[in-house]
Amino acid sequence: MDSKDLRILKLIQENCKLTVRELARLVKSPATTVHSRIKKLEREGVIKGYKAIVDAGKVGFRTTAFILVSFSYNGLSQREVARKIA
Repeated sequence: MDSKDLRILKLIQENCKLTVRELARLVKSPATTVHSRIKKLEREGVIKGYKAIVDAGKVGFRTTAFILVSFSYNGLSQREVARKIA
């Protein structure tokens, strides 16, 4: 992997909807070269896929967060710990 591959990866991460032609213009390489490099990065598992980032609120979903809390009991019962962090 060289600096051109890294530049292609950076651009794809910023906007995966860029066409090969647009990427080629931005990295100053022929489109066929950029296409080959992308296919190689996909084969090697460097690029694992492409995805849309959906605004959950705009499709009617509320945001849910799962939070992991780690602590030491220090002789306290689970109920006492729960009361302290509530």
